[in-house]
Amino acid sequence: MGIFGLKIKLLTTCIIFMALPMHSFASVKNDEAKKASQTTTAQNAEKIASPAAKVNWTLDSMNNATWSNLGRGQFPTYARAQVMLNNLHASPGAIDAKSGKNFLKALSAYQQMNGFPVTGELTKQTWDSLVSKQNTAAYGTYTITAQDLKGPYAKNIPRNYALQAKMPGLYYTRVTEMLGEKFHIDEEFLRQLNPKVSFNKVGEKIIVPNVRNDLPADVSLIVAHKGARQLYLFNQQNQLIASFPATIGGSDTPSPKGT
Repeated sequence: MGIFGLKIKLLTTCIIFMALPMHSFASVKNDEAKKASQTTTAQNAEKIASPAAKVNWTLDSMNNATWSNLGRGQFPTYARAQVMLNNLHASPGAIDAKSGKNFLKALSAYQQMNGFPVTGELTKQTWDSLVSKQNTAAYGTYTITAQDLKGPYAKNIPRNYALQAKMPGLYYTRVTEMLGEKFHIDEEFLRQLNPKVSFNKVGEKIIVPNVRNDLPADVSLIVAHKGARQLYLFNQQNQLIASFPATIGGSDTPSPKGT
């Protein structure tokens, strides 16, 4: 999903493209923090998670989820944490309530931004901090409108750029894709939260994350970190104030190396 359509006005802001190792700039304080993150990630991978099918995915279960020492898997606690991280500018990418690399990166960024030990884990300290800054419920409801269904939508998007250029627009291809982008939520998880919804009727109510789409104030530097596949935003004091997952180049259209 990229950065979910965030539009950044680059007036006095500098963008730097980097192909450096993860530990080479301020988002990771030292090698010990990196080793700790690797260790705890390995420990998490060894934990056995409960099957997602047994989880009761309701507004109550997610909005009132509490902290516990969870490992790998999909949980209401992670669902709530990912929305809180998103709304505090430490984006976990597409919200899916799962443990994963983007969730780990978001937690690490938030910990760095708040001066906590950088572990990449949802620690009790991190959870309490997120909850203390939460101003609204993590999840709410949305009613599908006629405009949502009208689109415009494309039947498909060809991989060939020349063919794409001939299209009237690179539109979404389905309603769930559009809603996923709008609410920063993984399409599969959107359907998981709304198993009885057809997504083709005006007036259908769906459960969605309550997300924000703004940027923090005082952005003076943006680092596009190719190795981490992240955008890092810094203020004038060179402090990390936001982090977003990003696709920076690829095998077909690689980004340039260096500064």
